[in-house]
Amino acid sequence: MALASRRMGRPAIVTPATGLIAGVVVGLVGIAALAGAGWPERRDERAGAPAESVIAADAFLAAWRESRLGTWVVDARFVRRLSDGRELTTTVHTAQRPPDRLVVGHGAVEARRGGQRLACALAEDETLVCRDGGPAPPYTAEVEAELRTLEGYVGPTGFYAVAEEPGRCFRLRLRVAVLSPPYGQLARFCFDLATMAPVRSEIERIEAIDRTVAFRVSARPSDADLDPEKVRDGGGRG
Repeated sequence: MALASRRMGRPAIVTPATGLIAGVVVGLVGIAALAGAGWPERRDERAGAPAESVIAADAFLAAWRESRLGTWVVDARFVRRLSDGRELTTTVHTAQRPPDRLVVGHGAVEARRGGQRLACALAEDETLVCRDGGPAPPYTAEVEAELRTLEGYVGPTGFYAVAEEPGRCFRLRLRVAVLSPPYGQLARFCFDLATMAPVRSEIERIEAIDRTVAFRVSARPSDADLDPEKVRDGGGRG
């Protein structure tokens, strides 16, 4: 079942803040390890998993900032495995060349070009058409706003404890009971060592496990990669 088909209705506009809270894109091992690889085997906690620490949380925030300020393009496959065994799959296309950024997937489009937002919707012929959506905040201010939200999750008083794992990966464990935790009970995020693009993520919730794995990563997004009218819903250039 494709979650991001153009025939599922008009895509909504998603802001970076709502994308962050929903855990969308992202979404997160070096590129050479991606082909045919599954998620790394879980470490035996008794065998000495990486320690949770404030230092690890700071490193995670620094990695997130570096990723959001970088230039890259990622096409990733998203799989949601429900508790009853059913699976829902889609693809997500994310490209950024600050201050330009585009995310297409999950039936939604988030786009900005320079200092302007783009408002995108399906035309009667099923093509995606975009128009000026008004001014966007400065790109760096947008990133810092995301980081303030994320710091509230993983900071000293946050509800996630963070451990750094090999391969520029981070594990977030829920340590405080909260209603609808944004990254479930346990989450892992990995960034590409060369570009800092998010290339793998896994979020474990009671009702489902969401896994995102990149199948295309490049440090040189083209103009087409950043043009929502030239990118198929759910990732990849049309």
